[in-house]
Amino acid sequence: MKKVEERLTIVENSLMKIVEQLNVVQALEIRIAECEKRCKNGISDDAKNDTSNQESRTTTQDVLSRVMVCELTTEERIGKVERQITEVEDKAVALGLRFEEFKSEFPTPAETRPASVCPGNEMSAVSKKRNSCMEILEKTKQSVLVVGDSLARGVGDKLKFQSDKVFERVSRGGAKIESINDEIVGLGDDSKRHLVIIAGTNNLESDSSAEMLAKYEKLLEDVRKVKHRQITVVGVVKRYDLKSSFESKRIVVNMRLREMCNKKSIKFLGYDPERGQLSRDKLHLNEEGQNEFASKIFRHCLPFLW
Repeated sequence: MKKVEERLTIVENSLMKIVEQLNVVQALEIRIAECEKRCKNGISDDAKNDTSNQESRTTTQDVLSRVMVCELTTEERIGKVERQITEVEDKAVALGLRFEEFKSEFPTPAETRPASVCPGNEMSAVSKKRNSCMEILEKTKQSVLVVGDSLARGVGDKLKFQSDKVFERVSRGGAKIESINDEIVGLGDDSKRHLVIIAGTNNLESDSSAEMLAKYEKLLEDVRKVKHRQITVVGVVKRYDLKSSFESKRIVVNMRLREMCNKKSIKFLGYDPERGQLSRDKLHLNEEGQNEFASKIFRHCLPFLW
């Protein structure tokens, strides 16, 4: 825990340094604006005194062009610093969440679970309920539709293998949140359908956390316009093909997405596979990962299908 606290301190110090740099850049922008104003005033005076002086015009235009280039460079630098600040904020929040997870994973003796709880009995009960549930579902015509990007393909097929009368899937390779949104809007009403949405994997690299959350917000609004028995949104699944800053972004997006779902009475499901559960591209799930993810979705949907 000491190491985690030290890392939090380092992140906070880095953020303070970035803010200081941003203040310096803003001060420089003010000075550039003043310089531009003086140059424009100089051009006006030159025009009144000697409108035929071509050399003077060329000189002042050259100065103005340099000022404009300097302005563009400053805006780019400010944008870069703002992106860095966002990354630092994401890392700080993600680090805090990881710290909480670490505490829950390795509790103190006073926080440990009671000895009366037996995981083996829990799994046995789930297995029995699963078998009886399949029989009931096939009679009552309840269904689960998994809609998503390429991750939904393998997982959906694993679920269909359990019972193709209950589980269906719609998958689009490379699809982003907005594309999945279009798929869902095109669905008809079905009061016996549990909709499971897997989206966001392909937005992680191209969009900022704010852009992703705005797209998720629209998705949640649109999905509620179509009639379903229940709706579940799967958080952005963990990737191993990107640098650590994207993982921090993913953690923060999932945290905010969970909050958004809770406010709209939509279920949230997270899945963080181990590296060994992904294929060589470090993005798509291998056989083991697909089986585990499918099992996780099945157990999640089970209580809502009775």
